[in-house]
Amino acid sequence: MDSPSTSPPPPSSRLESKGAILGIFCCLNILIYLDRGTISSNGVNGDGLQREFELSLFRDGILPAGFMVGLLISSPIFAHASKTSASMKLIGYGLSIWFVSVLGCAVSFGFWSLLLCRMIVGVGEASFVALASPFIDDYAPKEHKTRWLAVFYACIPVGYALGFLYGGLVGSFAGWRAAFALEAVMMLPFIWYCFRTNIALKQKSLNDSSSVLEHRAGFVADLLHVFQYNMFVLTTIGMTCYTAIIGSYAFYGPQAATSVFDISSEKADVSFSIMTVLTGILGTFLGGHVLDVIGSSLRHGMALGACGLCGGAICIAVAFITSRSFIMFCILFGLGEFLLFFTQAPSNALILWSVPPSLRSLAMSMSVVSMHLLGDVPGPPIMGLVQSSIGNWRMTMALATIVILLGAVAYAVGVHVAPHARDFRQPTDTLSTAADVSVDNGEDEESSLLVVHS
Repeated sequence: MDSPSTSPPPPSSRLESKGAILGIFCCLNILIYLDRGTISSNGVNGDGLQREFELSLFRDGILPAGFMVGLLISSPIFAHASKTSASMKLIGYGLSIWFVSVLGCAVSFGFWSLLLCRMIVGVGEASFVALASPFIDDYAPKEHKTRWLAVFYACIPVGYALGFLYGGLVGSFAGWRAAFALEAVMMLPFIWYCFRTNIALKQKSLNDSSSVLEHRAGFVADLLHVFQYNMFVLTTIGMTCYTAIIGSYAFYGPQAATSVFDISSEKADVSFSIMTVLTGILGTFLGGHVLDVIGSSLRHGMALGACGLCGGAICIAVAFITSRSFIMFCILFGLGEFLLFFTQAPSNALILWSVPPSLRSLAMSMSVVSMHLLGDVPGPPIMGLVQSSIGNWRMTMALATIVILLGAVAYAVGVHVAPHARDFRQPTDTLSTAADVSVDNGEDEESSLLVVHS
């Protein structure tokens, strides 16, 4: 079995250069999120599979979220497997599953077969979600690490937007089945790349001779250890809070704007789509750029998170409470979304830097699991219940910013914790000495890191 190396090997071809790795991963990210946008587009959903399968609104609403089942279950498993298996090949296996499942969507014969395929799509995404960010963190130039992560995460809104456009065009001209089939074909070059490349993560691996029992015990121990790192926990809380509200605004925002400002649903849909895409791209990239410029420390990352969420909550609350025109609302709400997205790249960087290298993939996986299970999955239903009780969209949307402020509090606590926390990019002399002693005594290096964590 192949094991991850302790340092990234030199590139053996242009496709393994640092720039190529970032470019390929960005294209992959766009394709994965293009698929998520495609299944929600009118060309594939409303005028396609919903009509052909005669789906109720309830069943139709389940389909876009079906991937979460496979993603949440499989992501931690792929992350832990990367400790003993070649990480790029794991991504290749996951993308192969994605290819088969998306092709299955194209030939599905009813709601249940389509839902099953959407769940398996999540399994395919899981390996990439868990391992892509650690790869970028390893291969990015030291002075531009957060900026590279920002470029990667800025591809998410780009992929969503292209998915709506792609699904509408291809679905209208060739049918919804062709849209899925073409997506699957587009994935093939990336699968080939993952299996042929020799790039590896910089992390310590488990002994290949570990027994199955020890391997399982290690997985459980790793899960427990990840949540013992204070900076990881605080960052995950902050990200979960803002993800819950971003997801709720994406779901109910156009409906609320239609009611409050008496505009057409089409205008509301287009306006919110444009605002989300533009603020997502600009906010994510600028957040990463600023952290690199001011110094990519844990404390600076936490400070940007606190300021971004606090400022975003204020702008959004003011937008819903005071705006009398839709134009003024868009300006204030867009600024609020920009500040929320501003925290995305620094937050993901904090996740990677606040845990030992061998736990980075698992940390990314568990942050994603937390953001979905506690964030954008329960967020919209809870907001719907609040609106049903209050009956006032302005008040409901403004009250939701309290959750964002709770996230800001988590980051603010992190600002004070950061000076005493371990930044695992640069081991200190004390921790390095402790690790060396434990290795000399035949103990696992990882154990020594876990003993002295913050």
